[in-house]
Amino acid sequence: METKIRTSGSGDAARLVILLLAAAAILVVASPPSIGADPALPVETPAPPVETPALPFETPAPPVETPAPPVETPAPPVETPTPDPTPAAPATTPPATSPTPTPDPTPTPTPASRTTPDDSPDSPPGYPSIRQAYDLDLSVRVATGRVDVVETIRIENTGPEPLRIVNLSVLPRALRAYTPTGAVTVDGRPATASFTNRTNLQVVLDPELRLGDAAVLRIPFRLTVRETSGAFSARLNRQSGILTLGNWFPIVSTAHDVYGIGDPQVSFDAETMRIRVATDRSLPRNAVAATGTLVAGPRTTGRRWTFEAHHVRDAAVSIAPAFRLAVRRVGGTEVRVYAVSVDPAPVAKIAADAFARLQRLYGPYGYRSLAVVEAGAQGFSMEFPTVVLMSRDGIEKRSVLAHEIAHQWFYGLLGNDQIEEPWVDEAFAVFSSAAIRHKPVSSCASRRIDLPIHAWPAGPLEGTWFGCSGIGPVVAPDGTLSYEFVRPETRCPNPAASCNAYFETVYLRGAVFLQELRSRMGDVAFFGAVRKLIAAHRHGLVTGQDVLDHLRAGTGKNLEPVIARFTSR
Repeated sequence: METKIRTSGSGDAARLVILLLAAAAILVVASPPSIGADPALPVETPAPPVETPALPFETPAPPVETPAPPVETPAPPVETPTPDPTPAAPATTPPATSPTPTPDPTPTPTPASRTTPDDSPDSPPGYPSIRQAYDLDLSVRVATGRVDVVETIRIENTGPEPLRIVNLSVLPRALRAYTPTGAVTVDGRPATASFTNRTNLQVVLDPELRLGDAAVLRIPFRLTVRETSGAFSARLNRQSGILTLGNWFPIVSTAHDVYGIGDPQVSFDAETMRIRVATDRSLPRNAVAATGTLVAGPRTTGRRWTFEAHHVRDAAVSIAPAFRLAVRRVGGTEVRVYAVSVDPAPVAKIAADAFARLQRLYGPYGYRSLAVVEAGAQGFSMEFPTVVLMSRDGIEKRSVLAHEIAHQWFYGLLGNDQIEEPWVDEAFAVFSSAAIRHKPVSSCASRRIDLPIHAWPAGPLEGTWFGCSGIGPVVAPDGTLSYEFVRPETRCPNPAASCNAYFETVYLRGAVFLQELRSRMGDVAFFGAVRKLIAAHRHGLVTGQDVLDHLRAGTGKNLEPVIARFTSR
């Protein structure tokens, strides 16, 4: 994920984050409609289809494992695209208060059939082997940011070891936005549940779950969403007329605490994520954006929306009465841009182009929609399954959009432990943003890239992501002004500290590592190996070792000198 802060407590620095991202070569399941819900209208008339560029190799895309639910109304057929030239390999050298609506009764999430370990997405040793489904019922007071939630999670043990404890990551508690409104229950009975640190809610399963056994957890809580100034807290924010909910509900995870650098949460595939939103006043149809497909909503204005997604590992919701929507279709996917401060149509064109290029590189996305949603905070961008949250000062930036959309493959489809191995998704996102725009990545960092987030000092909510290398203006031949990283030796009294900061190491040097592997393997072998990696572990969780093993298996070239120079493996 992608929340970024420059230095602790610095509002101005937070607003520089998007510029810093641009610098990084980063320049470089079904239920009937809720009571009172009107039938859904056809989606807005989409813009012309985006042309899909050719791949740098001829390997056919693997089939999508699980088809997404159908969109509200089928869009017109896609025209035959005209291929773009094959991307060149980048250089490897650095160059008002009203009553809260009462939610509908919460049903048990749709049960899955009894399973064996091989039926669910894979998890490495040490991570829970489960199948899960979520129902999230929200009652929202739009003006005040009060959100009452009833959450239901169905968990089935798919592993050979008994499941006695479930750890839930509750990041809103660290932001002082979370209040329990009732007891946690398991199968309708009060459960033993307690916080072991700022964010880890531990729930005891009694009786324990053996292979194939399932239980239903019910968690009622309230969110109090305020205007915030920090980039970390921007994920849960009410600002500029936009209510942003990211990392907002208790989610099955590992036992960990919050941390001010990186993305302090690990999440797993959910077979179904159903989100029902009830607002305290009537809003336009397009005022609510969320993970998944809108399966029920108002005809023009109303108070109830239902979204549903399959095989996602998290979910985001955003509400703004003033949202304007632009839609472009890429193959079977609608790229939907929700914006308040900018015209969404040009953003949709940029996002759809990046999406098309990435899908051609890495294989099918597999969902019916991708939403790019403006967040009210400044200096913030973050990815969620089928949703990208972008700050108002960054939503129009090509490099940042491409970076966050790349996370739909690296984090969304291909999960990883973002605490222990953040390079697995972040390095790929930087590399991918640069590759589809034919930009090289450079870094002066010398630390190994496969370090956990705790290798850099930070507080619970604040930390220094970036070194002091700074940014410099660059004027392109067409007169366009952009920003790139400049050499830290010219600006920093301690270049080593700058070069070896978290961002310079994990993001930039990680991308340089992938760049060098691509150069050594060649396009066909490199991208073919990555596509096989994604297909083999789709919706699962991978380690850095898994990534390296797939790359080694995809070539006859000796990769060990490169791997040894950048990692500990």
